[in-house]
Amino acid sequence: MSATWPLAARAQQSGKLPTIGFLGSGTPAVQSLWVAAFVKRLRELGWIDGRNIAIEYRWAEGSSNRAAELATEFILLKVDVIVTYGSHYQSHQRQGARPRSTGDAARACRRGDRVKRPIF
Repeated sequence: MSATWPLAARAQQSGKLPTIGFLGSGTPAVQSLWVAAFVKRLRELGWIDGRNIAIEYRWAEGSSNRAAELATEFILLKVDVIVTYGSHYQSHQRQGARPRSTGDAARACRRGDRVKRPIF
């Protein structure tokens, strides 16, 4: 039943902020502009890191093996959503995952659904 509650309501029930796991393909220095744009857009939508959402950053530094380890870490941390980008992450699509558009994700977030498949 809790899977259908809005993200913020589920977080309030558990006493923790909703958490985004941000998995960068490179390094913080190289991808700082992308991260800044991401955080800026979250703020525009009313999501402020440390106030009503938490963001956990991890960096694969160009290694797909490291990216897989970090994704596993996020799953163990039970983050609410994992945000990632980069062409080497698309290998999941070739392994049978059904791609979802960002429009699908936006609709799911408005409804309070959890996105359970990769979004490409």
